[in-house]
Amino acid sequence: MRVLITAGGTRAYIDEIRWLGNVSSGRFGAELAWASLRHGASVLHFHSERAVSPVEKKINISLPIEPQLDEARELASAFAPHRSRYEEVTFLSLESYQTKLEELLRREHFDVIFLAAAVSDYAPTAQEGKIPSDRDHLTIELDRVPKTIDRVKSWAPSIYQVGFKLLVGSTREELLMAAEKSARNNGSDCIVANDLTDLRESRHTIHLVRPGHPTETYLPEEEPAERLVERVFRWVRERQPALSLGGKQQS
Repeated sequence: MRVLITAGGTRAYIDEIRWLGNVSSGRFGAELAWASLRHGASVLHFHSERAVSPVEKKINISLPIEPQLDEARELASAFAPHRSRYEEVTFLSLESYQTKLEELLRREHFDVIFLAAAVSDYAPTAQEGKIPSDRDHLTIELDRVPKTIDRVKSWAPSIYQVGFKLLVGSTREELLMAAEKSARNNGSDCIVANDLTDLRESRHTIHLVRPGHPTETYLPEEEPAERLVERVFRWVRERQPALSLGGKQQS
């Protein structure tokens, strides 16, 4: 199984030093990478430069060092069996995300893509240099950005596409309706729907929405990333019963 995971947020530049971004940390993408590795997949983790990485452990020197080093050693030991199946590529700007993603999908074969990155919906035309900082008011005009997710299937027609839909303060019904509409609009095989309110309150509940199929819901205690990977891998295998996941005939 070859898996591509996008994670973290893009930057839409205003000038050469200022940018518009979002609150995405890339943490769920890192969890998906670990879950995919545990299920035996080869993973390309395509994340923003400041996103959480599953292979990095930060050390806080204001706290006791040894317990943190023990934790890092434990993480390294757990990762060791998967090292040959893991690769990272980073992006920073909206433009680099779009360009690199297209290159990856056209150049390499992937069975599944988890589009967990938070991609800018609007962007300004970046100005050269630095906008003067002595203005009392500054108006920035934004243009809608073509959705990258809409083009994934044209770059990789056979890929199993998992999109994400995040709302804020929505009802369950509103969230599921928005997710189903998103799936139909961009051709996703599955949409992972969640609400920022739940994330902020450490209640990360996800809903797996597939047009024509019952919605599946997983609560925080059910390890949502693990369940998502498990279900998607099963659906991919069911869709390709006569072929191995690399596209070769099974023996």
